[in-house]
Amino acid sequence: MRRSKAGAHEEGFALLLVLIGLAVIALVVAAVVDGARRYANEAETDVALVQLRAAVDGADATAERDIAESGIVMAPVLNHAEIFMIGGIPVTVSARPESSKIDINAADVPRLRSLLLISGFSADRAARLADQIADWRDADSEKRPLGAETADYLMAGRAYGTANRPFASVSELSLLLDGTPDLVTCLAPDVTVYTRRADVDLTHASDRVRAVVAPSASPDAGTGAPLQSVVAGRAVAAGGIYEFDAKAKGGMAAGTIYSLRSIVRVTGDSQRPVWLLSRQSPIPSREDSDRACTRAAQAPLSSS
Repeated sequence: MRRSKAGAHEEGFALLLVLIGLAVIALVVAAVVDGARRYANEAETDVALVQLRAAVDGADATAERDIAESGIVMAPVLNHAEIFMIGGIPVTVSARPESSKIDINAADVPRLRSLLLISGFSADRAARLADQIADWRDADSEKRPLGAETADYLMAGRAYGTANRPFASVSELSLLLDGTPDLVTCLAPDVTVYTRRADVDLTHASDRVRAVVAPSASPDAGTGAPLQSVVAGRAVAAGGIYEFDAKAKGGMAAGTIYSLRSIVRVTGDSQRPVWLLSRQSPIPSREDSDRACTRAAQAPLSSS
């Protein structure tokens, strides 16, 4: 018996609904599978990151112990970058004395201005920022020619004024009247607040610091008596401050990277060989710093 056209049409429509339903189910299944795959990848990356962090923490602690003990046993370990195997993960650790940086609490205004100039700032902006740094850290309320005191901050709408004390951290540079977070990222690799020394260990200084402190000095030039630096292959004196960079890559997820920068003071106390002064993760690259310098050099200035 020949089916009616209406019946054939209904069957075709039903088949179409079935096909659409199957397509929807297939899309749902595909979405679930893709979501599960992404979740698994994210979970794998998270586990890898935990692995790397644990390895970096272990290597960092080992390096700090070694540099603290070297002053006692006279056998420095970290002459150059070292690779520590922690849980089967290679961690590269390097160290340098904090005295190889310019202390923003001890440097005079001309040196601060020179650092800003060589970092890409205009002469006017460098002079303003150098004076603002000096006004921030000094105890008086007398404004330098291009600086800023509390009244200037309040007039600019800030809810604070100058600290009238030494900088507690490099990050405080962002609080200056013309300061920005980019200014901190720009200068952080080359400045410190921990040594409270005007002199700089040029043996381990960056090219930028060397160009500021002693433009005519050779790359291997030092300043006066050699510092007690394990980085240079000598014993470490109690009280020395060092920056450690630890980096690891890999773990369970290829390409995962974890890095940590620690600044510690060697105490000379066997029970507590180092004091942790600061930690930062991840470690910004020199390229990150250079890009931040460019942005900071172009940021709008206050009207003061």
